[in-house]
Amino acid sequence: MATVNSLICFGGLNGKTVTFTDTGDVVNLASHGLRNGSAVFFETTGSLPTGLSPSALYYARQGADVGKFTLHTSQAGAIAGTGQVTFTGTGTGTHTVKSSLIFTGADL
Repeated sequence: MATVNSLICFGGLNGKTVTFTDTGDVVNLASHGLRNGSAVFFETTGSLPTGLSPSALYYARQGADVGKFTLHTSQAGAIAGTGQVTFTGTGTGTHTVKSSLIFTGADL
């Protein structure tokens, strides 16, 4: 079976580079445009902050400003503002966030 990727999805195939702030457990990405409940996953060249796993699905919620978002365990939680994922540190390497629309079996 062929893998079909949407180039219209958030971040395209390469995703967008992000940083993490453990105070408040926020992801930093200027003008990210993610809607509350958008499913995303992360890849990294190093290690993600403790508490986050590469290629696990998380659900975004708008943070304190347009350059921040928080992560939640479910889409409903992200919309309601409950079930926020907590993490420690900022990780190492370069981190990218990608849309779940390009999440394939190879990423599992």
